Amino acid sequence: MNIAKAIKFLTLAIAALASMQVAFSQDKRMIDDLCGKNIISKDEASKIARDLALVFPQKDGAIKTKVWGFAQVMSNYMYSETTHESGEDWGGFILRRAYMGFLAEIPDNWKAAIDLDFCRRNTSGSDYLLNCYVAKKLDFDFTSGTLNIGFKKVQMGYEEIIGAFKIPTIDTSIVSRYFFYAQNNSRIGMGMRYTGLFWDGEVRGFDGFKYHLALTNSMNNTIMLHSHLSGKESNPVSANNVNLWAAFFYSKKLCKDFKITFGAKTGFGNQAFIVSNDKYGSIFQVNPFVELKYKDDLTMWLESVISNIEYGSLDRNGYATPVGYNFNAEYFILDFNKYGRLSLVGRLSQIFTDGKGILPKDVLTGAKSSSHPRPFDIYFDRATTIYGGLCWYIRDHNFKFFAGYEYAIFDHPVNSRFFGDIETNMHIFRTQIQLRF
Repeated sequence: MNIAKAIKFLTLAIAALASMQVAFSQDKRMIDDLCGKNIISKDEASKIARDLALVFPQKDGAIKTKVWGFAQVMSNYMYSETTHESGEDWGGFILRRAYMGFLAEIPDNWKAAIDLDFCRRNTSGSDYLLNCYVAKKLDFDFTSGTLNIGFKKVQMGYEEIIGAFKIPTIDTSIVSRYFFYAQNNSRIGMGMRYTGLFWDGEVRGFDGFKYHLALTNSMNNTIMLHSHLSGKESNPVSANNVNLWAAFFYSKKLCKDFKITFGAKTGFGNQAFIVSNDKYGSIFQVNPFVELKYKDDLTMWLESVISNIEYGSLDRNGYATPVGYNFNAEYFILDFNKYGRLSLVGRLSQIFTDGKGILPKDVLTGAKSSSHPRPFDIYFDRATTIYGGLCWYIRDHNFKFFAGYEYAIFDHPVNSRFFGDIETNMHIFRTQIQLRF
């Protein structure tokens, strides 16, 4: 090796070492100086980065971006029996969710996000759109937090906020779907995603305490003005109203191995319940919850949801106060080391509609109007489901496999004078695979 080659080799080595230091210190002035003095070329600097798999920090003022994807594929088999009717079964594969998300981190503590679900269809103008917002971290003397502006979830529903990505069961419960999913003839639609202002904060000096405030439009899953159930601009009254939201959470370690989290979430919409194009009712909703964790082995949580709905009765003349309960428990039973962990999961969900009524197809994924349509025309006053299954965390939440059985019973028809005292029983067998990248 001659002197010239040795000097160049040494220079490149110095540049490589300097770039490593830069990566850790977030300062790449050394590489810039080497290039500026023509000791190494830009191509040589780029080659060093490629060969050594170095990632240079972005310059001040640059925007950092992230792209992610998420998919769930479900196999679904259902068997339904209704009083005085013959049983019916159906099943098949469902692409339950297919998400793609984009996140941008902007200097001065700004963020922007847009998330899409290509399996999602709504009738209120937000097809495919999950989230679309900008966020800014703010600090004050007594509190700090993040201000979000745009379209996203409010803090309503403990299971719902955990989200489809992290829950250990196959799909969300009938309680989450009945109270929070997009409003229709049976579902209440007081939760999920809204357009508005959102604040997630903490109080200085009060460790473990968090709170949430929001001011949004009145209809969930709505991004347009005057949006109705049809998605058409036919709802001028509710477009001029807003919903108010408030929630608090408190977490504390009871001892070395136990941790408790509890709180309550509330929401009020002056004209959030659509009766007709010119008639709207108010909704006030409360969602208390408690969660208990033992190490990383056992998690149990309980939530209730209580709604007071103007014109909520099935005849749309009086108030209705539906109540729902969710209890979930997960216990890890096996550790496969590099092949992940296996948990045993159980869930009990109940709904008492107080005369508002509930349709099975509105709260169970894959349920349908059968060849015996009568059961699905009946608004039942009560519903109960019991779920048991396994969840195999192959690569944590990023790669999971589920298998479970759920039994559902719908009874006490609200319109029993037409149908008598009948009930519908459903047996649901499901498997699901989940992948995130």
